[in-house]
Amino acid sequence: MATITHAQDTHDDIPGLLAIFRDLYNSIQKSQQWDVEEGIAAVLIKCRENLPLLRPDHPRLPRALFVIAAALILRFEALGEVADVDDAIIYLDESLAIPQSWQDESVHDEIVYVAALSLTCLGKALMLRFEHWKDVEDMAAAIENYRTALVLVSSYNPVRQECLVALRRASVLKFKTYGRKEDADEAIQWQREAVSLSQTGSDKGETKESLADSLNQLGDLLMLRYRKIGQIVDLEEARESYGKALVLLPDNSEWRPRYLSDLAVSLHKTFEAKGQIEDLNGAISRVHEALACLSGGTVLLDERKIRRSLAKNLSHLGDLLMDRYRELKLVVDLEGATLSYGKAVAALPDNSQRRPQYLRALAMSLLKTFEKKGSGTVSLDEGEKHGLLAKNSNHLGDLLMLRYRKIALIADLEEATSNYEKALVYLPDDSESRPQYLKDLAVSLRKTFEAKGRVEDLNGAIDRVRQALAYLSTRDVAPDKGETPESLAQNLNHLGDLLVDRYRKVGLIVDLEEATSSYGEAIAVLTDNSGSRPHYLRDLAVSLQETFEAKGRVEDLNEAIGYVREALACPSDGNPPSEMCMSLGYLGNLLEARFSWTGEMQDFDEAVRCQYQAMELDPTKRYCTLDNLSSHLHALYSMTGDHSDLKRALEFSREALELCPVHDPSSLLEIKRHIADCLDERFVWSDRAEDVEEALTIRRELVALTKGKVGHHVDVANFVHCLNTQWRRDAGKLDAFDEGLKQLRDLLGTVGHGSGRLDVLYDLGMYSCNRHMRLNTPEDLEESIAYFRELAALTPPGHIRHAKHLSTLSGALRCRFQLFGRNEDINDAVDSARKAIAIVRSSHRRGDLLVCLEALGLCLGIRSISLRQLDGIEAIAVWRELVSLSPPGNWTALVNLAFSILLSQQQPGQSDGIEEAITLLRKSLTLLPARHPDQLRSLGALASAALKRCKLGGSIEDLKEALEICRENVAAYEGLPLEDDHFGISICLLGGHQGKRPFVITAHYT
Repeated sequence: MATITHAQDTHDDIPGLLAIFRDLYNSIQKSQQWDVEEGIAAVLIKCRENLPLLRPDHPRLPRALFVIAAALILRFEALGEVADVDDAIIYLDESLAIPQSWQDESVHDEIVYVAALSLTCLGKALMLRFEHWKDVEDMAAAIENYRTALVLVSSYNPVRQECLVALRRASVLKFKTYGRKEDADEAIQWQREAVSLSQTGSDKGETKESLADSLNQLGDLLMLRYRKIGQIVDLEEARESYGKALVLLPDNSEWRPRYLSDLAVSLHKTFEAKGQIEDLNGAISRVHEALACLSGGTVLLDERKIRRSLAKNLSHLGDLLMDRYRELKLVVDLEGATLSYGKAVAALPDNSQRRPQYLRALAMSLLKTFEKKGSGTVSLDEGEKHGLLAKNSNHLGDLLMLRYRKIALIADLEEATSNYEKALVYLPDDSESRPQYLKDLAVSLRKTFEAKGRVEDLNGAIDRVRQALAYLSTRDVAPDKGETPESLAQNLNHLGDLLVDRYRKVGLIVDLEEATSSYGEAIAVLTDNSGSRPHYLRDLAVSLQETFEAKGRVEDLNEAIGYVREALACPSDGNPPSEMCMSLGYLGNLLEARFSWTGEMQDFDEAVRCQYQAMELDPTKRYCTLDNLSSHLHALYSMTGDHSDLKRALEFSREALELCPVHDPSSLLEIKRHIADCLDERFVWSDRAEDVEEALTIRRELVALTKGKVGHHVDVANFVHCLNTQWRRDAGKLDAFDEGLKQLRDLLGTVGHGSGRLDVLYDLGMYSCNRHMRLNTPEDLEESIAYFRELAALTPPGHIRHAKHLSTLSGALRCRFQLFGRNEDINDAVDSARKAIAIVRSSHRRGDLLVCLEALGLCLGIRSISLRQLDGIEAIAVWRELVSLSPPGNWTALVNLAFSILLSQQQPGQSDGIEEAITLLRKSLTLLPARHPDQLRSLGALASAALKRCKLGGSIEDLKEALEICRENVAAYEGLPLEDDHFGISICLLGGHQGKRPFVITAHYT
């Protein structure tokens, strides 16, 4: 809250201070809106800091207070901080409280002017606060300040016109709040004066438009009072005022359609009051004129506003024609109304709140037409009857679809589909409505697929869109109409959407390739300035991203990024900020994907910039931006292993969850998934039980919320992962894990053959293998290998997923070799690991390369010991590469390299390798956290290395050191029991083939 204490002495640089205030005033006058980029914020801070330096009696203090208040009001209007409007009121109250002799005749005009400005500004601030808090005292005080300002200024003062407008608005708001006639009377009184002032110099163009606006506003107020008290004189004066406004307005004014519509409404009301058909005819003529303005290209409005205004006027025309039909019973009016309602529905966006109202009106006009023509009073041929039946059936389908979208009753969806099918049966083959009817049926079939998951419904939708495209491709249309190209583009894009859906369900790459082609054709058909272009370009990018994920070619990802950049470069005129926000957010996600693939930091940096730009454009979607930033930081953590990146990712997602509105359920689900992902990752190094428990709670909720929906299999798999983690901590949770595993097995039969099947197969393979490792159940291992083999067969060769699946198959085969000793298993494991490494080397993904190198190193070590093959040198090379690529704290890699070296040191005199192994093992012990179970493995390996050094000719000091290490190893084992499921390379290489643990060997030797 602002508090002001003014200086009592003259400041040295008063002119400099006043210059700062002039800068602020000029800035707000120039921009008329809050713009941080223009530096208004910085100047405002200076003004507020320096204000106390002006003496209380300084003549410029009132203006300085007014300027600060005006800037604060601008900032409140932009950012919504109530403290700003509160402070503005304090500054203005102080300005008006400064003693002035402005009631004397000798007063300077400047004082009067500033006082009037301050009163008007105070009124505005109070009204803004009233709109925020709904305190009626603020509204009453605002009106009183406006009235006082009017007393101060003459009719020639521009502040008077501003005051009149503000008073009129406040009085109207008061009338709407209390419904008192006197408030409407006052609003009309002030507007009459505004009209009178606007008439001064009305020969000028701008003044004419101002007078037209004042006259139209007066008409609105008179209509408002007429609706309240029903005096016909108000209606007649309103009609006259609207007519005068139209005479003054230029033909190409963007306001002309609205003024014509207002006049039409007043004429319609006059008809209802007096029953004179000429008034209704006049209303119809005015709406026809408004439609001609909107369709003729003379009105300076963007495409979206024109379509919205067209829909409103077409619906209004339908209402008027229906009234005239009721009056005169002319079928032509009934047909005209039906046609007009149909065009209004077509002009509306699918998600418009007015759509149900327009469809009801259309259905009613169709019913009236059917009753009229079906009664025998009008003769119909067979074709007309069928056409009428088709219209009724199709629009009934529309109404049922609307209700389905609202309450999701599957019966409505099924009935809508049935009605759309009937409409197509009745419709003549050559009807121009056929493409639209086919599209409507395709939409309902797609919704049925989404609800029931049956691919035959999706196939039906695809067939209908193909039929619509076949019709449009053979239809001749005049080049200036533009109807067929637009409809062709819509259907091509719709076909792409359906093919992508089928690819995700069935997994046929040919569908994805055709979808990409269809999206490209849709863009080629569109005009360059089409408002649909950014949306279509993003759809094309999505199909290319899917292609990248399927084939692993970074070229497809690069192409997708290029198309989203093109979407961002499209003219923004007519497109809401949300359109660019979507493109920026999606570009950030694509750049994140490329960063994860290539590791190029410039992609990560640009992805983050995209999200912040999106947040600036649309602060209402801050929660989406924060969640995208969380995803980017999670990707960065995956590359760097820096815990601070994961911490920030989790913080962003938690904040996003707090901000996300309940009416955006898809974003809520995604944010919760990211929170659980971060908790899973943090548990890996935090080992905090609360992380697992919170993640498990979130995963269980997600499984319940997504049942029967797209992505459900991912949530089930993640839930089972959490159950597995919980079971690793608590052996008593095996039943819960097994129940989750059963859910995953049941899911396998429902996911088809697309990418979802690959995900479920991988998770089943991993969890079955984990279960075997903990419980020593060979049947689980066999099940795991079967899943991994199917995965390897289904994944395209060369894809990064193929490498991942080969690597996991290698691990499972190695386990089976250790269990049964079949040579073909270990040889197959080595071959699979080598193929995986060849794939990941070409992708430059270091994390994947580390996993594959470890798999190969383990297999080579096992085969070297068990089959006496000469794999030791290659194993050492593999582990050396892995150590060089690993983060500094990777003690496992150090231990594995040490073991490989020790296995190669079989002859006396080969102590150099042993010394290196001992050095590596000592380093691993310094990296291990206190009381970590892996300390046993490193100590056991170190003891074995020290003993081997003695056997190969070590000194007495070496022997003493070896004995000391062995004692330390035995003592550590007593305090740190080794978990059964923790199978490290130390066990595999030194003890696994003999069935003994390393510490047993060491203790026995001692």
